[in-house]
Amino acid sequence: MLFLHKTTGPKALPPALRGEIVSRFYVDAERSLELRYLDREGHYAGQPVRYVRIFDPGLVNDPNAIQRYEDISGPCLLFEGRIAKSGAAKLRDRRMGILLGPKPRLQRAPEAGQGPHTDPA
Repeated sequence: MLFLHKTTGPKALPPALRGEIVSRFYVDAERSLELRYLDREGHYAGQPVRYVRIFDPGLVNDPNAIQRYEDISGPCLLFEGRIAKSGAAKLRDRRMGILLGPKPRLQRAPEAGQGPHTDPA
């Protein structure tokens, strides 16, 4: 069961959160070890939850400046969501292409009369 306890400052991701971002969002397992999160108490649908924000300290000019949940925004915010008391995690992808790398280039289909030609035999 994953229900985070209130602590201060950025923390390493617990195995359940790491597993979620590796399996669902295809983040490299080794890379996930570098990420950190902050959380805060809240309620969702009348139930207690922990709201979490996952970030990359390497994308922040001054990693010591991020000490509270509210401090994380912009391109360093990679994922955010909530964790129910049951341990169920709901995360949203907030990356801006940072961990995915460049998007593949799509090639334009050849126009009529250009490109390979096949004769119907």
